[in-house]
Amino acid sequence: MMMVAPRPLLIISSGQEFYRHKIYPKCLKAFEVYLNWRDVEGFPSALNARQERFGYDQTLEYYETQHLIALERIPGMLSELGAPDCFSWFSFPGGHSYPGVARRFTAAWYDRWLWRTLD
Repeated sequence: MMMVAPRPLLIISSGQEFYRHKIYPKCLKAFEVYLNWRDVEGFPSALNARQERFGYDQTLEYYETQHLIALERIPGMLSELGAPDCFSWFSFPGGHSYPGVARRFTAAWYDRWLWRTLD
């Protein structure tokens, strides 16, 4: 999981997988990498991950119109953020399945990072 950083990563797990595969400590370690990520030359860029996704233009528009942040300041601010928003983990009770709540979470994640939802 850590090798994906800083690109967007979604992990969906059930309670059974949570216990059987001891996924909690693995997710925490991966999140630490995302949380502490800083763009450096020669490694993937969290800023590029955000800029390459569909909807980046709407993100810029949101910060400019809703928070009055100048467009030229936004990339620098996002670079300072690191990559914690690129990591998502959702766990639900039960066995290996894909219940409605997990599908809705996945659709919201796709909507954010790919600018499209599942049908």
